[in-house]
Amino acid sequence: MKWSVLVLVLGLSGTGAAEERASAPADASARPAANKPAQKAKPPKTEKPSGGAPAKPSSAAPAKPSSAAAAKPPAVTPPPQMLPPPKSNYLPPVEELEPEPLHTEIPPGMNLPPVYKQPFVWDVPRVKDIIDVPGVMLADGVPVRMKAVRSAEKIEPLMQHIVERWLEWGLYVAPVEQQPQKLREPMLTALDPERFITYSVIFQPNPDGTTTLYLGEADMSKPPGATSTVAPVYSGAEGVLTSDLETVRSVTYSVRAKEADVDAFYKTELAKAGFKEAKPRRFRAGQEEVELILKPLAPGQLSVVVLRRTVAPEAATPGGD
Repeated sequence: MKWSVLVLVLGLSGTGAAEERASAPADASARPAANKPAQKAKPPKTEKPSGGAPAKPSSAAPAKPSSAAAAKPPAVTPPPQMLPPPKSNYLPPVEELEPEPLHTEIPPGMNLPPVYKQPFVWDVPRVKDIIDVPGVMLADGVPVRMKAVRSAEKIEPLMQHIVERWLEWGLYVAPVEQQPQKLREPMLTALDPERFITYSVIFQPNPDGTTTLYLGEADMSKPPGATSTVAPVYSGAEGVLTSDLETVRSVTYSVRAKEADVDAFYKTELAKAGFKEAKPRRFRAGQEEVELILKPLAPGQLSVVVLRRTVAPEAATPGGD
């Protein structure tokens, strides 16, 4: 019994020592592996196909993005820039319109037809005074605008200057021998053939050596209107010019007749209208007065001027006892 117990104890102790010896090498082999650095894993080698043909790409599914990449917000793209609406090719905006400068003078050396130069601009050298004649004057029923200019120049240079000015503007100027002379003073006339406007100048010399120019413009494109009745006109009158101003009305014309015949005509006609001759060639009816002025122009030709104006009433003559 004692021997059996001893054998059992020895067997158990031997078994534990064997187990310790068997586990010791395993622990020793494990320690150096823990101390050695880890080696990098080598990628698997791809076998080249025979025949030297390049390998086809793998049809494996693309790698899914990582969670970190998926967590980033998508980039925000800016909105497209709005372009201004297209401008109209017909009507520009009002704010872009700029007033064009007015060109009142023609550049030197530029020749233009009269249609682009209207209205005609008078040019009188050495002007001293300018007098605008108010009201409307009628020449054979045609309205005429008048203006008087006093110049320090003589008549001959002024006439030459006016004619050259007309020719530069393309106006028609008849030869001097064909210019109508209805007054004692020299007179020139030009015509704008595009608009049928006549320009006339009467040259009057003054005692101080200056010259007064009466500038007139008449629109011949309109039909003549009715002339105002100022006074009767002698038969055969030529170039009848009627003026209807605030202070005085007048009729001027030329006629081929004797001075005595014209004088007798007005005495008879004015007496029929109720006028009495207060002074030679001056007739009066109430507060109206008519004055007759006769001047010879040429042998057998007269210049007739009739003035009609309103005057103050005559003072009453005290009666005798």
